[in-house]
Amino acid sequence: MNTLDLFFQWLLAASLRASVLALAVLVLQLALSRWLPARWRHALWLPVVLVLVAPMLPASRFSIENRFRTQPVAVPAAPAAAVAQQASAEGRAVTAPPTLEKPASWRPTSGQWLFGTWLLGACSVLVAGGIGYRRSLRRIARGAVPTSAGIRDSVARAAEQLGLKRVPSVILSSAVDSPAVAGLLRPVLLLPAQFPQGFSANEARLVLLHELTHLKRHDLPLNWLLCVLQALHWFNPLLWLAFARMRADRETACDAQVLAADAEDRRADYGHALLKLQNSVSGSGLSLAFVGIFARAGMRSRIRAIATHRRTHPAWGLAAALLIATLTLGGATRAQETAGKIVDQQTKAGWGTFVSFTDGTLTLKGQHGGLVWKDLNEKIPVFQWDNAAREYRPASPAEVLGKVEAGTWIFVTENRSHIRVGAAKEGRTTGTFVSFKNDRMLLLGKDLPVSNFTKKYGNHLNYPKFDENIPVFESIDGGDYMLAGTPSTTLPKVKEGTLVTVYFGPNDGHFTRIEIGVRVTTAVPQASATDATDRQEKAGWGKFVSFQDGTLKLKGNYGPLVWNNVAADTKVVHWDDAAKEYKPSGTAEVLGRVEAGTWITVVSKREIIRVGAKKSETIGTFVSYKDDRLLMLGKNLGGSFAKKYGNNVHFNKFAEGVPVYESVDGSDYALIGIAEKILPTVKEGTVLAVHGAGDDNITRIDIGVPTKK
Repeated sequence: MNTLDLFFQWLLAASLRASVLALAVLVLQLALSRWLPARWRHALWLPVVLVLVAPMLPASRFSIENRFRTQPVAVPAAPAAAVAQQASAEGRAVTAPPTLEKPASWRPTSGQWLFGTWLLGACSVLVAGGIGYRRSLRRIARGAVPTSAGIRDSVARAAEQLGLKRVPSVILSSAVDSPAVAGLLRPVLLLPAQFPQGFSANEARLVLLHELTHLKRHDLPLNWLLCVLQALHWFNPLLWLAFARMRADRETACDAQVLAADAEDRRADYGHALLKLQNSVSGSGLSLAFVGIFARAGMRSRIRAIATHRRTHPAWGLAAALLIATLTLGGATRAQETAGKIVDQQTKAGWGTFVSFTDGTLTLKGQHGGLVWKDLNEKIPVFQWDNAAREYRPASPAEVLGKVEAGTWIFVTENRSHIRVGAAKEGRTTGTFVSFKNDRMLLLGKDLPVSNFTKKYGNHLNYPKFDENIPVFESIDGGDYMLAGTPSTTLPKVKEGTLVTVYFGPNDGHFTRIEIGVRVTTAVPQASATDATDRQEKAGWGKFVSFQDGTLKLKGNYGPLVWNNVAADTKVVHWDDAAKEYKPSGTAEVLGRVEAGTWITVVSKREIIRVGAKKSETIGTFVSYKDDRLLMLGKNLGGSFAKKYGNNVHFNKFAEGVPVYESVDGSDYALIGIAEKILPTVKEGTVLAVHGAGDDNITRIDIGVPTKK
């Protein structure tokens, strides 16, 4: 999902959540109007503001979302990865003949129209507010008159009484009807040109205290924030009402604070001052960016509150604080993530990632929650996937299930006839697109091998919900595959009948990449002695192409690699991901059974050939990206590497289309592009994590570091 989609989803979710909170605040204020202190009435709005500005809310078991959260219903679907597993076990590939799908001309989607409409509305409100603010400032500047020493002294005494560290500048102007404060970094006190004529000494002092109390309470920055939020949520009338009530409660809270700070009862003087302001103010007022004592809306309730002002019991303040905490915990947090309800599968089939195997009970984490099979015994056959041999091999349940690493893919067949541990890696399934509904994609598979799967499901491939970070590539008019986006943004737009290929692995059958369309390229013969130099005794690495008559051919990042006359007794080892080590496979004849695309490393002098590679992660800070080569300053490097190279980690040219993910301000990683487009824009010193499965076989690059909760 791209950045604009994420922003729009966050905006709508925040607007809805804030609306619910605003209704709750209005109900509480109405129910507790007689007892709730004015300052706490205003403070009740803080959770609403928090929801609107927080990029991501913390999880809490007190969140109201937990009340309405429903458990997803598991819909039986054929595991598409199982098709390719069966095909690999039978020595057959799951592929499809190339067909071309001509894309339709681009048309904006309903989501893009919606986003454009919102953007136009937000910009209109911001521009209108900015123009109104600038016009008010110009009007005030044109009507400015000299400020007398007496007024400056009165302002200084009021600031001293409130404990302000800095006395604001004072501007008297005929364009100002009512006292107000404006600005952000250097606030200014605005007064009518005839101030304080028409007011008694106490009335004028109380008016100045009110305006300066706004500065002490930091109401100006909060008011600017409200103006921006009002523009962002221009489409939500309930929030406009909430912002208006928030401003009215701010003035009432300021009134109460001024009266509470005075040793004598000044309610009569303060009420008379407000009534005089009401009679003197003309119809044209200042924009919302100004904060002033006079607001025509709510003036009657303010005067009533001043007349009935009394010191409240501290217990009501404590009760209000508890109300704010309740609103924050319930409304300004999200539901806790749960593993879902654990279902006893009994004799039903199921698949998921390994959690535990204790006392004959197997627990997996499935797509929609936990899965459990009880009373498993030694008689149930267990088969473990051997990636080098490309087949499942028999194993003992106690020996295998008791040592399986957490997260390994497990498949339990119907009636517990057998259990498969691990899955075919770096495989693919291909088919024509049928639909993408409720986050599930349906394909009609092509050239599927005859198996138990096809007997039961035919050629229907029903995929579960894809992880949002899976990159989707598209070939247009037979051109090279280009990054198109993520599943949720691209698959809803695919036309029925379009060829789609889904790749899985190397992590135990998890989906890694989706390709739309077919790339048409000029036929290129596989690496041969005529188009690649014999490496002879030199080391090298790349993806397996073929092994025939003692000639090993690989596809390297810079081109084809060939080793002629590989001795029949050359030692071959394969990477065992469960044991985390290379294990002997035999001699060179084993290479004839290696699947195309498997990573191969030939060491110097052909002493040993490694099949497969361990997964690795290199972390460091970015230095440069020049001539398609990345240089990093590595962190926590191995001892032998550091002795030879220091902390300089220099990567060779990456393969085309390596996906790059970024964490912005500690958020989760999101797909932003491919290496050759993104790395030239990275700033020096940025933290990078480069993931791969051996030497130059880089599979993913992460920028930044997400904040773990």
